[in-house]
Amino acid sequence: MPPAFLKQANIPLYPQVLYNRPVTRTGAGRLLLVGGHTGEFSQPTAFNQLALAAGAGECRVVMPDKLAALLAGAPGVYFGAATASGSLSRDALGRILQLAEEADALAIGTSLSNNSDTTMLVERLLTEAEG
Repeated sequence: MPPAFLKQANIPLYPQVLYNRPVTRTGAGRLLLVGGHTGEFSQPTAFNQLALAAGAGECRVVMPDKLAALLAGAPGVYFGAATASGSLSRDALGRILQLAEEADALAIGTSLSNNSDTTMLVERLLTEAEG
């Protein structure tokens, strides 16, 4: 049975933790974030910055195309089809699945609206996304 407490001496307790970290961003993994709507898009962009600060190699964000006029040219921001109210539409599924193939992880839900079309998109995304 291992001891309840380990006391660190002159060497680290778990030296391999420090040396097994990715050295470059390409080895740190890719995250795809799906979220946002025309009334609220600050949370996906903040989550993007937090993920990069936490060590994600690359973070891409998929938002409704109605935000393209405001966010066009922003790094790592992609746009999917939007509903009339400005949230992600189920027509964006193909674009999201295409981007998800290149990602190591998928985060869904920051600032998504409760639109029925968006709900159907999330449901299909959960069932069809691999990984």
